[in-house]
Amino acid sequence: MKLFNERYRFENGDGEEQSTQFVASVGWCSRFKRLREPKSTIEVKGSREILMRKGGTSHKRFTETFGITLDGRFLKSHLLFSKLKNKPAVKDNCLVDVNQAGMWNDEVLLDYVKATVLNRHENAFLREPTLLVLDSYGVHVRLFAQKKLSKYIVFVVIVPPNLTSILQPSDVGVNRSYQKYYSTCYDEYISRVLENLELQTKAGNPKVPGYRQVSDWTVD
Repeated sequence: MKLFNERYRFENGDGEEQSTQFVASVGWCSRFKRLREPKSTIEVKGSREILMRKGGTSHKRFTETFGITLDGRFLKSHLLFSKLKNKPAVKDNCLVDVNQAGMWNDEVLLDYVKATVLNRHENAFLREPTLLVLDSYGVHVRLFAQKKLSKYIVFVVIVPPNLTSILQPSDVGVNRSYQKYYSTCYDEYISRVLENLELQTKAGNPKVPGYRQVSDWTVD
């Protein structure tokens, strides 16, 4: 795809007028634009003209999980942080796990179910049969196959793939709303960075929101 295709006239060393064609691709223009951008994230020009460039996906360094009962009650939300050895301190009504990859595994999933589903009054004291509906993520499928929750009278059902809009209303109604709310909170945080030097690194980049801040946004 060509972005520019212009013909320019100029004089050579003998005073003769010649013309040449200048063609620039989208890739060339993108590289030229990056060379012209400031090296720091925040640059002040004049009095109020500010250029802000977000630091990639650095603010998305966790996985959030919500559990919801059939009557609409939310279980404790869960945050899984990557590249951490110790669990950060967060609010009591938010569960936290850490591992290097930042992805769910059998241990994290089983601990989450025990802390949320099995900790409910209906399960811990009344021993009511419970149906746990999960999507077809690999860890969920293994939990279904291993039947580790059967002794707790909890039965796992897997939603077949490609049925998000039909059988996974929480993905559409809850997860999407959370992502929108989190993006709004993050944008407001970036706005505060512009006015507060303590929220900026020495290079002028915005500091990543703290773990407690992220958990507050999730619980809210």
